[in-house]
Amino acid sequence: MPRVAVFGLGQFGTTLAEALVQQGAEVLAFDTDPERVEAVKERVSMAVALDSTDEQALRAVGLEQVQTAIVTMGTNIEANILTTALLKQLGVPRIMARATTPTQERILRAIGANKIINVEREMGEAIATTLAIGEVHRFFTLATGHSIVEVDVPERLLGKTVEEAQLRQRHNVNIVAIKKRRPDVDERGRRALREEISIVPKPTDKLEEGDLLVLAGENDDIQALLRG
Repeated sequence: MPRVAVFGLGQFGTTLAEALVQQGAEVLAFDTDPERVEAVKERVSMAVALDSTDEQALRAVGLEQVQTAIVTMGTNIEANILTTALLKQLGVPRIMARATTPTQERILRAIGANKIINVEREMGEAIATTLAIGEVHRFFTLATGHSIVEVDVPERLLGKTVEEAQLRQRHNVNIVAIKKRRPDVDERGRRALREEISIVPKPTDKLEEGDLLVLAGENDDIQALLRG
């Protein structure tokens, strides 16, 4: 199980920490605000109120087994940069840091951040992709004008097999995976949907109502497919 440290428990940091837990990570969460720490402590492995710009405070919380640290502060630029620098100095193998400006991004890269998170840019890309392609559940930009998207099966394709749909031949779009959502009951007896995913769809796999398609291709081609 990966151990991940999240520094900064604003809306983005808190959402990230909770999502990591759902993905099976062991999450250590830190913030200067005790109320924010209190709000997440029952949902993460450890939550501590501390000043992450204090080297001694960082050393005291045991980051030796942390594989990845994510610095999410978006408004306190000084704290963001200093925290990243200290984590690098302490030997954390992988550091992801949030940047809100190109200058901040360059500084973070210079001091050793392995990956830069730009929430504002990524949200802009998400909105632009949705407008360009149509309603998508999730997306990942491969390159300019090319994406991987998760969408509902178009109504006209329901009941067809992958081979019959001929998405590659007719639309130049590849099916990367099919997610099937089956009615189920959770551990509390409540009705829920259980996801089954086929990473390498077979030509005979049938597209059914409620399925999600993971598609890869040019945005224009995906848009044409979804709009019929």
